[in-house]
Amino acid sequence: KEAECRDGATETGLVVPIGRCVWNEACRQLAAWGRETHMDTPLTMHINVAGSQLLDQSFVQAVAGALKNNGIDPSRLVLEVDEAVLRATESAELDIAMARLIEYGVDFAIDHYGRGYGSVANLGRLPVPLVKIDKSFVQSMTKDNAILGIVKCIIAMGNSLGVTIVAEGVETAEQNRILRSMGCQLVQGYIYGRPISGAKCKKRIGKPLKIAPLKQTEAPKALSAA
Repeated sequence: KEAECRDGATETGLVVPIGRCVWNEACRQLAAWGRETHMDTPLTMHINVAGSQLLDQSFVQAVAGALKNNGIDPSRLVLEVDEAVLRATESAELDIAMARLIEYGVDFAIDHYGRGYGSVANLGRLPVPLVKIDKSFVQSMTKDNAILGIVKCIIAMGNSLGVTIVAEGVETAEQNRILRSMGCQLVQGYIYGRPISGAKCKKRIGKPLKIAPLKQTEAPKALSAA
């Protein structure tokens, strides 16, 4: 599983060298898609990063080098950092690394927001334009009014701060409808598609997204979003 692989790489110290390979391949793929497809808006690549990567002294230079070598504008890259990492790694070194990349033109997103008791302070710590609500909240909000209220507050807070809110793990039309009604700007999840290969992704680039067909049992009765 993704989480087990990531945690294992982090514990063994392999996450930094693996990360370099991921950077180079992701930037190469993004550049190739840019050449082979015709989009009015340039594609953006999102890549997850661990705290140990951000604290590695060569990280900023490695990211900048991968972008430069592939001719990619830094604004087309978004680094996703787990909210728990920001909460557990309150160090000047991490903030400096993020600030240097932001200055270079790279954007950051706070991933799994709320899973680690997300702090409002993390939203003001650095100019992060994207916050992703953890899927555990999204998948529980149709069964629990308290969770629904938390999701609504996160969306409202993000909108008031000018931060784009993304809901993770959206799997049903009802979840999608509720999130949209509360002002959530973006959603991601199996409702729009499952992980696919680079070759299949290339064929889908530029085509309208369609909501995947869902079984009636997959859409539980919604609670009030009011």
